Amino acid sequence: MKKLNIIALALFFAITSSLSAQKIKVENESYKFNDGKKHALKVNLFTDKHKDIIKAFLAEATTEGGTVEEKRKEAVLKNVLIKSVSANPLTVYIAVDNDNNEEADFYASFEQNGEILVPKTPEYENAEALMIKIAKNVSLPVVTKSLDKAEKELHKLEDKQKKLEDDNKKLEQDTRKQEGNIKKNEKALEKTNKELKKILTEMNSGKGNMDKLSKKKEKLDKTHEKTADKMKKEKKSIEDNKDQIKSNNNDIDQLKSDIKKQAEIVDELKKKYNAVK
Repeated sequence: MKKLNIIALALFFAITSSLSAQKIKVENESYKFNDGKKHALKVNLFTDKHKDIIKAFLAEATTEGGTVEEKRKEAVLKNVLIKSVSANPLTVYIAVDNDNNEEADFYASFEQNGEILVPKTPEYENAEALMIKIAKNVSLPVVTKSLDKAEKELHKLEDKQKKLEDDNKKLEQDTRKQEGNIKKNEKALEKTNKELKKILTEMNSGKGNMDKLSKKKEKLDKTHEKTADKMKKEKKSIEDNKDQIKSNNNDIDQLKSDIKKQAEIVDELKKKYNAVK
């Protein structure tokens, strides 16, 4: 078998994100928007598609009577209504940062009547809930797709290992069969040699029908040659089986290593799925 290609493993990235925790956390940080530094809520998402993130947030806002300005990975919503946060109009600054390797940080700064929303208020808690909702809604399809692909890859590797192990069992069974055939042929060869020795003794003695003895000897010679050829092929088959089993075992060892790595990827993606489901 050719050296196993595990490039597919790299498609699932180096999984080391904050989403590996069992729940999404909202953090309060200072972030520098295009309009300046502001206090903002931050969540980590399992996607690096900033347009999808911003689109998901804008879908939560009623912009009639307000304005929305988008610029690259940021947007400013002025005088918009987000009913899940407050019954009053809001100004919200949003931004996507560190968007790479299928992850991104999403920031949102909420202002009401010109003042930033402060902790321990209903509006602030509603804003936190909205950030979690956005993170889950945007991340879940990506995580689900990645988990599905990772599990399929894991099953594919496991199937390869099982096939090689089954092949080895068949090769070992065939080897035992060939070894049994060799033993039978060795006995047959021994019998033929004894018969040939007996005929040669008769021929050398000058007794008996030489024509008849010669034909019998010719027949035994052919039997001897045929049996010897069989044994040669059987021994060659055994050597080939051993070489193939050795090659399969090397591939199995590599597969076990690949399976372990892929299982770790699946486990990490399951943690992420549990965080966003």
